[in-house]
Amino acid sequence: MMRNLLSIVLTSIFLSACTGPKSLMKSFEKAGESTVIKFERTACFGTCPVYEVVIRGDGSLTYTGKEFAQPKGIFKAQISPEDLRSLYERIAISGFFEMEDAYDGPISDVPSAITEVQITDKRRKKVINRWEAPEDLIRLETYIDKLWQKYLTEQ
Repeated sequence: MMRNLLSIVLTSIFLSACTGPKSLMKSFEKAGESTVIKFERTACFGTCPVYEVVIRGDGSLTYTGKEFAQPKGIFKAQISPEDLRSLYERIAISGFFEMEDAYDGPISDVPSAITEVQITDKRRKKVINRWEAPEDLIRLETYIDKLWQKYLTEQ
């Protein structure tokens, strides 16, 4: 009896935790090509790479390498539907839309990582990471970096 009750409680907790990501995935699917994901790394007082990546719901990826970035310049690629879906899943699982708008600290010589997700005109979120961001955000930023690097090296 106690084991069944525990099983029911744990299942309920799991299903309620999955509702948010499932709902967000449906929003991505419904929005289709209008979805835009932007990721930017900003300057510091040293040689921090400065670049911007834009990924659209149609799978188009545009990378703009600026100061100290490798590569420099504008590059375009088309990412696979599987990689696009994986990106959406990582955004959903990270709890991105529930994060703070900014993670900042007392140091001025720290570059920012700015992630912005726009699903619709009304469903948009921008998170600035300069200092002590949650691990889920850092994992998402790292995934986006690996994604654009994968497609730029394939060209």
